[in-house]
Amino acid sequence: MNTPDAKILIIDDDRELGEMLAEFLAPDHLDVAACLSGEDGLQTLRDGEFDLLILDVMMPGKTGFEVCERIKSQPENKLIPVVIVTGARQTGKSTLIRRPEVAGDHAYLTLDDVLLRDEARRDPELFLDRGEHLIIDEVQHAPDLLLAIKRRVDERRVPGQYLLVISSRTHAVEGF
Repeated sequence: MNTPDAKILIIDDDRELGEMLAEFLAPDHLDVAACLSGEDGLQTLRDGEFDLLILDVMMPGKTGFEVCERIKSQPENKLIPVVIVTGARQTGKSTLIRRPEVAGDHAYLTLDDVLLRDEARRDPELFLDRGEHLIIDEVQHAPDLLLAIKRRVDERRVPGQYLLVISSRTHAVEGF
C-alpha cells in the first residue's frame, strides 16, 4: 500500500462539491477526508494531522472565515495552509479577502486592472516581485502566473505568501 504524499481536509456543506474535490485529489496519492460542517471539521482537525485544508466560505453555522480564524488561533495549526473556496457568484469575495483579519500584511492586486493584467501576462516572475505577501484577485486572467506562483512556493516554502481569488471557472484554471 502506498503512503499518501499529503493529508487534506475538505470542509464544505455541499456534499457533491466535497466529493468532486476528493475524487480530483485522490489519484495524486493524497489522503482526503471530508466534513460537512465547520464544527465537524474542527473536531476532525483536533483528531488528526493535515497538510492542507480546503474550506468553504458559506456554510450554515460557522462561516469558513470563522472556522479559519479558530484554526489559525491555535499555535499547532498556524502553519497549515488553508484554501478558502466558494461556489457562489457575487458573494463579495474581493471584499472578504481584503478584510484586515484575512488580508493581514498582504498587498492587494487585481487583474481586473488592465495594466496589472498585462504585466502579469508579460512577465509573471517580475509581477510577483511586487511583494512578499500578495493577494491576487481575478488570477484566472493570467494562467502563466499560476505556474510562476507554484515555482516560488516550491522554492521558498513560505506559508501564506499568496492569497488567490478566482471569480469564474475557466479552462485555464481547471487543470490546477
